[in-house]
Amino acid sequence: MNIYWIAKTKFYQISLEKTLFDETVLRRTWGSIHNNSTRSKTHFVTSDNEITKLVAQIHKRRVSRGYRLLNCFSLD
Repeated sequence: MNIYWIAKTKFYQISLEKTLFDETVLRRTWGSIHNNSTRSKTHFVTSDNEITKLVAQIHKRRVSRGYRLLNCFSLD
């Protein structure tokens, strides 16, 4: 699953990934559209409930800071 937000000069992305040890992680990546300056943070998640809560919190925060949802899709 990948979700993208975009603002005037910034982007924000979250994605769900599996580790080599079959753990699920939610990776947050953000940065500038105009250069290669990016940062990321990884959260280990243990349940679908935790994933849903994190995504809802992140979405609320992004929208309040002027981002708009660009797209959301699943690669399952």
